[in-house]
Amino acid sequence: MRPCRRRRSTLAWVMVLGACACARQHSTPFLNERAAAERHYASGRYQESAEAWRAVAKDAEHRDDRAEALYRAAAAHQRAGDTAAARASYREVLELSPDGARAARAAFELAWIDIERGDTQAGERALLDVTLRYQDSALAGRAFAGLANRLEARGGPRAVLALIDEVQPKIHQPELAEQVRYAQARRLRTTGQEERARRVFLALADDFPYPQGAYWEDALWHAADIERNQGHPQAAVGHLERMLREVEPALLQGSYTRPRYAEAQYRIAEIYRDDLGQPERARREFRRVFDEYPTSLLRDDALWQEALIGWASHDSNASCEPLTKLVTELPDSRYAPCAQLLCAGAPKSTPERSCRGYIRWTLDRPAEPAGAHAGGASSQ
Repeated sequence: MRPCRRRRSTLAWVMVLGACACARQHSTPFLNERAAAERHYASGRYQESAEAWRAVAKDAEHRDDRAEALYRAAAAHQRAGDTAAARASYREVLELSPDGARAARAAFELAWIDIERGDTQAGERALLDVTLRYQDSALAGRAFAGLANRLEARGGPRAVLALIDEVQPKIHQPELAEQVRYAQARRLRTTGQEERARRVFLALADDFPYPQGAYWEDALWHAADIERNQGHPQAAVGHLERMLREVEPALLQGSYTRPRYAEAQYRIAEIYRDDLGQPERARREFRRVFDEYPTSLLRDDALWQEALIGWASHDSNASCEPLTKLVTELPDSRYAPCAQLLCAGAPKSTPERSCRGYIRWTLDRPAEPAGAHAGGASSQ
């Protein structure tokens, strides 16, 4: 056994020595200047920090170290309010290392400096360049979103659609492609092209499925909303149920529940109540919001809607049971003081509060016809 230990020990030392040999060696002036630059920046002396970082860049022996120091100098100039010096330093970063670790950030900052100083055309061209050239950087998505927002403010959603038509064939990075396609579907819907938007949303959910898809549940949500608007409630329920089939419990701490899950369950209940005329099924679906999504803010709304269905059908048990649960388990709910309006035997809220007028008003209002898309979770 001893020779084996010796061999392992020798191998470990070889690995350590190899790592030391590969580690970058820096001169004492370089290390001192870098420490001074960091001290100045931490103390809010940004101009002094910028000058120190430029000294670091001058003494750096490796290109990556020079690019990093120039980037830090540019950031310090920017904090000091010297945008001209910041712009010059960012340009130096790009000239020295156009594909380096700081290149995307330097190009992104340059674009916004140009926009802020009034050179809108150059700045927006630069945002487009960041989007396409640095697709593996998270800044590509931010550049696209910033450019899209600026174009939309001037020319409306159709201007964004024109931008997407331009960039889409040039995008190869999956996360960026997903973001651009989602933006396309949203703008298509905004411009009234609902059928085309529905197809794009569903294709997006297919191509970027759970769990990797960042917009997967939003795409299904909007597709369902379009189906409902087009008079296809069963198809809408199908898209929402497809979303909810992916609900999974966390084995330890935390949750895999996505923000749309409880909203989707609530929307299913609304569709059964308002579009499909199945109040008993709607009651069960509302109860699932309460039972299955313990952190959702819709839980009390769901119990109240369940109780309303029972009250409208003159079924005292169907209204009293959810109201008792609401008052006892969610006593802070805005609906708790109103429980006895639907069920005389419901417990009183503690401490006693009066039912708000806007809730009383909904009880006196005539019922809306089926398909009216009444109340509940937002369609945004």
